[in-house]
Amino acid sequence: MKICIFIFILIVTAFSGCTTTHFKNSGTLPILTGVGPSFEGRSEVEIQKDFFLWGFLPETHTIWVDHVVAKMGFESGANIEIEEQSRWKNTIFSILSLGMYLPKSYKISVQGLKAKNEK
Repeated sequence: MKICIFIFILIVTAFSGCTTTHFKNSGTLPILTGVGPSFEGRSEVEIQKDFFLWGFLPETHTIWVDHVVAKMGFESGANIEIEEQSRWKNTIFSILSLGMYLPKSYKISVQGLKAKNEK
């Protein structure tokens, strides 16, 4: 019975936490809500943010979407999709550390306008 309670606490710890990630635009690149005719390709990138102490540290993470778009080689981005990824590796790390380490993975997909120097 005690082992069942311990396993239950481990599972609850792994899937709970107060993690907060903000996705913002700093205004350095134009981010559009629609897609123009000159937008060529679609790219995606995965980003991992690490939280500690059941998600209490740091209080929040901020991902600057326009900086991510620029790193992809675009001068403008549109039709942005952000998805939190469920990774077994992240769950295992959370369980083994008893919630002291909580990695969160995100996939950002962007349709963009290639920078002039990359055409």
